[in-house]
Formats: sequence, C-alpha cells, structure tokens
Amino acid sequence: MRRLLLLTVFVGGGVVPARAHSPVAGVGEFYNGMLHPLLVPAQLVTLLALGLVIGQHAPKSSNMAMPAFIVTLVAALAVPTPPVSEIALLYLALACGLVAVLAFDTGATGPAAFAVAIAAIIGNTVNADISPEQSPWLIRAGSALGATLVIIFFGGFTALLKNRWNGIVVRVLGSWVAAVALMIIALSLSPGA
Repeated sequence: MRRLLLLTVFVGGGVVPARAHSPVAGVGEFYNGMLHPLLVPAQLVTLLALGLVIGQHAPKSSNMAMPAFIVTLVAALAVPTPPVSEIALLYLALACGLVAVLAFDTGATGPAAFAVAIAAIIGNTVNADISPEQSPWLIRAGSALGATLVIIFFGGFTALLKNRWNGIVVRVLGSWVAAVALMIIALSLSPGA
C-alpha cells in the first residue's frame, strides 16, 4: 500500500491542467493559431465542407464567399462574444456536405451565407480557447490565416475536380463530409456524451 501511495504521488506530481485544445509545444503562438483549424475536428470538417461548396461553383461563388469569410472571421476574432457550441459548426458542415452532394446551385449568395456563419462560429470558438497566459492577438492572427488557407486549398482542389468525371468526386467527398458530421452530431447527442 505504501508503494502505491508513493507511486501515486510521484506520477501525480507531474500532472498539469488539461486544456481543450492543447498547443503544439515549441512552435509558438502564431503557428499554434494557424494549426488550430486543423487540430479541432469540428472546424476541419466544416472548413472542408465549405471549401467543397465554394469550389463546386467557382469562380462565381468564390468571388463573394472568400471576402465574406475573411471579413467575418477577422471581425469575430476581434470582438470576443459568449462561447457558442462547436456542434453548430457540425450542423453547418452537414448542410454544406448535402449541398455538395446534391450539387445545388445556390448562386453566389449561398456559399457566402455559409461562409459568414462558419467564420463567425470559428472566430467565437478560437476566442474561447485562448488561455490567459497566451498572446491573444498572435493566436487570432494565426487562426485567421490558417482557416483562410484551408478554405483556399480545399476550394481550389474542388474547383480542379469539379469537371472530372462529371463532378462525381466532389459529390462523393461531400457525402463523406456529411456522414462524418452526422456521426459526430449523433455521438454528441448520445446519453453518455
């Protein structure tokens, strides 16, 4: 019993407080901000879904959606608001995935509306994840750049694929994104979650 107590004290002495999205050690706050959209599953799935919707009808959709996304994200990062659940991002990912699967032509305003809603929630969740000992403006700037680069990459990749095989690849990717979002939503609503 004495050894167990000693082992508990020894192992427990190195315990540090848990954080929802721990930073990657040694890369700095700006780069941790850039990695934030890639390390938070809800944000990554949602950004992929938005990229599919923007790229599927590029360039008319990207001309309005990209500026709307960037302006809204910067505004949401600059003005901290009460935290919003990341489950809202997954509902938007599900909607974007279904739009991509069904190849709805939502015009230029549909992707822009999705971009505004997603950017507002991502900005809100990034602000909620910043701890007091971190430099908030470095993390915010990195997050804005990282999320924008993810959208540009996925949107550009989708624009390249939209004419291949009659857009089947984009529709398959949209179905996968919708399925992943639906599975995460279902798991979050389960009684043990």
